[in-house]
Amino acid sequence: MTAFKHWWYATKDDNFVFEDIVVPRDYVIPYGGPDPSFDCPACQKSEFVSRVVQKNKFIRHLCQTAQRCQALCAKQGNDLWTNLHRNHLFAVGYNEAFPVPKCLFYLSKEKVATLWQIFHSSKCEWHMHNIKAQLALTCEITVATQLEDHDWNKYDFVFAMNTGHTMPLVDKPPIPFLLYCHDMWGRGFQEVLTHYQPECLLTPYPTPWIERYDIPEDTVVWHYLPLAGTFYTRPNLGEKALDLLATGTCESALYTPRLAYYNQLEPLKCEYKVEFSRAIGHSSNRWEGPLVRTVRGQKIAYMNKWSEYLGTAKYVTFGPCTEPWASEFFLMKYGECLGSGAIPIMPTIKDLAPVGILPMVHYIPVDVVWENNDAMRYLLNNYSAHKYIAENAVAWYKENADNLIYSRFSDLVQRIKLDNYFCGSDALYWAGQNKPT
Repeated sequence: MTAFKHWWYATKDDNFVFEDIVVPRDYVIPYGGPDPSFDCPACQKSEFVSRVVQKNKFIRHLCQTAQRCQALCAKQGNDLWTNLHRNHLFAVGYNEAFPVPKCLFYLSKEKVATLWQIFHSSKCEWHMHNIKAQLALTCEITVATQLEDHDWNKYDFVFAMNTGHTMPLVDKPPIPFLLYCHDMWGRGFQEVLTHYQPECLLTPYPTPWIERYDIPEDTVVWHYLPLAGTFYTRPNLGEKALDLLATGTCESALYTPRLAYYNQLEPLKCEYKVEFSRAIGHSSNRWEGPLVRTVRGQKIAYMNKWSEYLGTAKYVTFGPCTEPWASEFFLMKYGECLGSGAIPIMPTIKDLAPVGILPMVHYIPVDVVWENNDAMRYLLNNYSAHKYIAENAVAWYKENADNLIYSRFSDLVQRIKLDNYFCGSDALYWAGQNKPT
């Protein structure tokens, strides 16, 4: 572990030579590094090598963790267990000798499925896996469950998640504060913003946050795109099993229009191959695999298996929400659809144009078919004429997704050290008077 971290953080060598194994530097983004939960050298080597080469390379031996290690090694190369194919927890720790930024990552322990538990596990939720990879590629991480009693001279910045009323309001640390803002359900989000006055607000939904909340004048709003990346994406532009897949939960009043839309589409099942998937990602922050299971008679798929399922359809559609601002969310499932090989039919979202995702180029606005099954029939009957949209979406995804996830975040961390979060030429930043109205 020590040798790997020294290679990663303190050298520019292209390859890490681990006994008889050579690990290229660009393998660290998809697969990570040695698993710090193993103290046994044989276990650590077995699991790490198995993960990097995606084959079972378990070294037979006896120790307290050998059985767990053997089980992990056996799941490498099996796409039902992709949640176990990455591990970036090597970045957790503090060594002042490594010339890299130091991050204090604040994680709440207040909820049943806590952020702390999700961070330290291999749950079937790619979002936290990507956050761990982003941080590991740019800095060392100290994970904390409180924002007090730290020697702030040791750190370059704080990264925290706005959990609203469950987030304690204590003295703001005297170093740059990056606040990730996601959901708007619940209360207390404005209080957190007002109290901590973050230097940078990272969010998948810049327009809804700017329009609904009083963003501090000196806070830079940074568009944090909710993309799974190529590691979890399985594009399929070929054979299709479904004509139309309608997906998205309808379990609350927020989704009343979506339910009406899906009821509108229901009669099409008599004419086309149509499926409805309303339990997408069910308990992804609690489930640790395999990536396909059945819940209450509904097939649930996660990560790459969800991407494969999306790709079996010619078109994938998402209905709108009750609140106009909620329809402005570029949801994670929209991003997954862009890379799947299906033609997305989804709400038009203001935040897509700045990243080059355009209507009738990369997706079809849901307004085209809203309350109009004849228009949907036209699309279904003329798939070949619209397949270019799926091809454009996949091409955009392959070209941009990983750069937006990893390279751009690395650039942000470097800007922290320069005390410069805003680049006027970058359409994905808003600051002060540059914020849209």
